[in-house]
Amino acid sequence: MIYRIFIDGVDKTGKDILSDYITRLSKFKYEVKVRGVISHLVYNEIFDRNINYGTAEELFADYKNSLYIRLTCDKEDWIVRCKMTNEPLIHYKTHNEMFNKYWNEYKKSGNLNLEFNTSEKTPYQIANEVIEFLDNYNEANDGK
Repeated sequence: MIYRIFIDGVDKTGKDILSDYITRLSKFKYEVKVRGVISHLVYNEIFDRNINYGTAEELFADYKNSLYIRLTCDKEDWIVRCKMTNEPLIHYKTHNEMFNKYWNEYKKSGNLNLEFNTSEKTPYQIANEVIEFLDNYNEANDGK
């Protein structure tokens, strides 16, 4: 059974609001965390932090009983979101490429994952899809 959800992605992709929607629409059925190991790996590399987190295999093993969600958004939408919230415009392409790199590594682990573009779907739509996906997954894997 999976009741833990991690949401990751570049700043301003909608992680916090999606977390709230999933939590409330599921009536607190799922534990939702914003930012997980992928963010640590991305920002460790982007900001040259030189922190040894261990191998990707070791790190991703901790997420075996979780659903990991990656959020993206279109660049034009991202710029508007940054301006609306007075966020500095980071180097969008670099950050996206880094998240792609580690997301692709994560997917190789075989752990449960979903990806959404928040420029194409509302947080409400995504939250309902996530809840339906996990409810169906848990029902199909009940007792396994």
